[in-house]
Amino acid sequence: MTNFVLPDGNTSQYGMQLADELSKELASRRKNFQVIDRSLLQDSLAKDRIPAKSMNAGVLRSIAFALKARFVVVGTTTKTNDDVVQLSAEVFDIADKDWAGYSAVASLVAPISNDDLSPSEPYPPLPPITATSSGEKVYRAGVDGVSMPNCIYMPNPPYSEEARKFKVNGTVLFDAVINPVGRLENTRITRGLPDGLSETTIATAQTWRCNPALKDGKAVPTLVHFEIGFRLY
Repeated sequence: MTNFVLPDGNTSQYGMQLADELSKELASRRKNFQVIDRSLLQDSLAKDRIPAKSMNAGVLRSIAFALKARFVVVGTTTKTNDDVVQLSAEVFDIADKDWAGYSAVASLVAPISNDDLSPSEPYPPLPPITATSSGEKVYRAGVDGVSMPNCIYMPNPPYSEEARKFKVNGTVLFDAVINPVGRLENTRITRGLPDGLSETTIATAQTWRCNPALKDGKAVPTLVHFEIGFRLY
């Protein structure tokens, strides 16, 4: 059972709570099927920093396969007024190539705090990168006279066999510091994908070569945000 989302595709504390409660209810009432522990899903999402907006058919199939799940429940929470939240849920058969599903709608009492319906993910924000591994100050391009670095060799990361099998599509975002010799360090995923795509992105980025940013004519380490798209049709 995935984290239930808001109409814009983000999840929320309330959406995660509802999914937890429904999962427990199904597990207590049914004996002819097994409900996968949702902590395993949360651990998987946190490991690769996969946000709710990345949970498309390919990603869902991949995660479900890893967790040995046959069916996936996907839900959307919509606040219709101050007292009511409408939950629309669909059940998908992972084995169905047409991604056919069953749907249901229920009206629930809204949470007391609007903060519960604010966008939230099951993993914490990352701390800012302010220094290199050797302790040098990290600059930001376009600020305080720092020029833009320019990467001149940037091969695309490859698809893993598993990601290709499930047709995983999406975007990997990562931060990196381009150091004074034009190599990437302090690389970290800020938004990832399953099946090793986050790992292959980081590994490939280590091979990139760049012209570093300059400040007062001197090469300086600079923080850069990168975006890598994976698409299969």
